[in-house]
Amino acid sequence: MKDNLIRCEIIQANSCLCVSGCGQEESVDQLFVGSGVFGQIWPLICQWLGICLADKMHIIDHFIHFEN
Repeated sequence: MKDNLIRCEIIQANSCLCVSGCGQEESVDQLFVGSGVFGQIWPLICQWLGICLADKMHIIDHFIHFEN
């Protein structure tokens, strides 16, 4: 997310904090899995789909879990 935008020099490094307001640097893993706000969505999605929760800390682990 913002970490990629900083690497590509689209935004400046001082704009790296997560949009959820958690105070951490925003990355894909942090935003979708580690963030308290957005991370709480995964259990709800799994419950809605009727599947087991993938208790993972990296977004790629979720994709692998759902693929299988």
